This record gives sequence, C-alpha cells and structure tokens, in this order.
Amino acid sequence: MRSPVNSAGTSRVREIMAKRIIIIIIMIWGAAPPDLVAALSENLKEAVSYYNGCESLTPYYPGENVHPDPILQPGKIGKAFLIERRTVNMIANPDFDSDGNSWLLIGQPEILSNGGFASPKSCAVTNADYIRQVIPGLKEKTLYCLSIYARSPDGGGLDLSMNSGSLERLQTEPLPNEYTRIKLPFIAHAEVGTATIKSTTGKRVIVDGVQLESGKSWPASFFAAAGTQRSGEWVDIPATPQTYNPSRGTVAFWLKPQWIGEVDSGMAFFSAFENPNRGWHDQKSVFLIQAYVNPKEKDWHNSIIISMKDKFGREMEYRIPLGEKFRANEWFHCAVTWDIIPGRESVSTLYINAQKNAEKHFLSDGMQQPACVFMGYAAGAYADALMDEFYIFSRPLTEEEVCELYQTAVPFK
Repeated sequence: MRSPVNSAGTSRVREIMAKRIIIIIIMIWGAAPPDLVAALSENLKEAVSYYNGCESLTPYYPGENVHPDPILQPGKIGKAFLIERRTVNMIANPDFDSDGNSWLLIGQPEILSNGGFASPKSCAVTNADYIRQVIPGLKEKTLYCLSIYARSPDGGGLDLSMNSGSLERLQTEPLPNEYTRIKLPFIAHAEVGTATIKSTTGKRVIVDGVQLESGKSWPASFFAAAGTQRSGEWVDIPATPQTYNPSRGTVAFWLKPQWIGEVDSGMAFFSAFENPNRGWHDQKSVFLIQAYVNPKEKDWHNSIIISMKDKFGREMEYRIPLGEKFRANEWFHCAVTWDIIPGRESVSTLYINAQKNAEKHFLSDGMQQPACVFMGYAAGAYADALMDEFYIFSRPLTEEEVCELYQTAVPFK
C-alpha cells in the first residue's frame, strides 16, 4: 500500500501547480484573467518598498532626490526618465548667440535673429553660402557624434560633413519646416577636425543647436554651454531599511537603451554603496546592476552584469551576454532578486522579460546597510537610457510574480 500524503504536503503541491498554470496562461495569452491578476497584485503591492513610476520629477519619498533634471519622455507605461551621461559640447558658439569668430562664414550665410531651436538666433545656409568650424582637441581612433537641429521652409536638404583625417559626410532628403535632429557619427583620424554645414542645393536650410561629443554614436540632449561638462542625471533613493534591504529583495525596471551595438561603453542602472568614496578594490557591502557593451569582445565586455560585495569585501558576480534578444531603442524588462544568508548558501536570479536568464548560488558573510542607493547611476557610469516603472521589493519575487509584473500595463500604487 502507498503511504498517505499528508494534507499540508498536498496543499503545497496544489499551490505550486496553480502558480505554474497561472504563469503558463500569462505567457500564452499575454495577460492573465483579472481575478488571477488581482490575487498576485495584492502580494506584489504588499512587498513594494520603493516605487518610482517616472511620471514626475518631483520627489515623492523623504530623502529622495531627482537630479539635476532628467527629461520626461514617453515611457513603457506613461512617462519615463531619460537618464543621460555627462558630456562636453566641443562646438564653439553652438546656438549662434555670440558674435565671436568661431564659425567661418563661406559666402553670405545669414545669421537670423529669431527662429532658433535652443535660443532666438539661428543660421540660414545654402550650398553656396554656408558655415564651417575648425575643432581642435580630437583624439585619434576615437568615436565622436556630430549632431545638429535643422529645418527648411523651402524643402531643402542638409549637407553635413566632418573632416578629421578622413571625410565623413551625410546628406538628407528634403527637410520639414519643423526642427529635426540629425546625427553624424565618425571616427577621428587626426587631432583637428573641420565641420562643414551647408544645404544640398540653393534652397535655404535653417540650422541651430550644433553639438559634438566623444565616445558615442548618438547625441545626448543639446548642451549649449560649450567647453564645460554637462551634468548626468540619476535618482537618489532613500537608503533606509524600510526602502532597501541589502539582505533580501528585488529590483525591477523597464529600460530602453540606445547603446546596444556601441563600442566600449559602460552603463549603470542600480547601485547601493556602503561607502561610495572608496575605490572598487576597497568597497564592501555593494550591489550593482550594470552593463558593458563592446560587440568585438566577449564575457563581461558585452554583458548585463550583476555584482555584489559582502561586508568583508568578498566579491560575487554573474552576467548574461547582450545577444540577439536585446536591440537598441527597444524596451526590455529587468528584474534581479537576491536572498543573502550569512554563512549559508545565498542566491541571486536575473530575469529578462519575465524569463529566468541566470541564477547564481554563492556564500556570503552578509551585507551592511548602504549609505547611498542610486537609480540610473554608479560610480561615474549612467544608464544613458530611458528608465521606467522602477521598483524595489522587500523580498525576492517568485517567477510567477516577476511574470505578472512584466505583464502589468498600469503602474502600482
């Protein structure tokens, strides 16, 4: 005869099977029935310890600071924060406001007193009357991005070029009468370059907001203060035990990157530091969610990376490659859970779009409460992407809960 199964064991088996059925329904249908969603949502709501829906730049929690001023953009749900890198605009007089001799006027291009993108002034060019600027301080074999805002009341096209040892050139189709941002990425082959801005024909093109920055193939938001460093953006999260538990929890967010396919770029999406002023070698009680992209390399050079250090500095790291599932300018959902038990086996799991992509089992001596917690920043690296629906949970979410969170089309309150 078979031994009878006790009722508690039977209930547990039924509970696990029910949850598995729920997740299968969600993955097949694209959404669970309302009553099932409601049951899971209540559990999730109870576990939320910090939430930023990225709908407003106004801080919501005591001690929270959104700085200096991320741009609100259309998000995955409602609005999102555009959290950008620090950058320097290498173009002199980028919005044609000053009367200096930074721009060489070829022929008779017209400096307009109004109608500019970033400020009242702008410049009208044709193929015979155009502008040029010589730009020193370039580094050979370095990636740069030249960008400009342009429009044409007459349907002219823009002819944008950069000569830095080799000539890179971009010509557009006829432009609308509203400003359009146009970018020209290039590799510098000399320490000095020459930017030339003209029209493809005799039809006038109005230009403004010129920007040149290093290290990226796409532009950050226009920064008119030439030669000075533009601040990056991030969010200070209150580093309290009620908001963030370093021993167990979940961080989840939506991310829309531009940097997929880039060369030699490092980004950070979440970090918690016991002492942010120490170098990495001396750090203790650290948790990082970050990425490094370089398609020419393997391992950590082109991966999403989860890094931790316990209170004695013991390091743990795991990662997944930035493969075909990730594309530039497409949203993906990231969730990372952790359950750290001093002296016993601990575990962290990474989910991408509700799929378990990696899991790490490790030994740890435990974590101390951090002095600072950041969204979109870590030690000089920024998300450089759109971030939306950012959560911290007080416990590790189950696979079913991560899936329900991924499927949610409205923000939690």
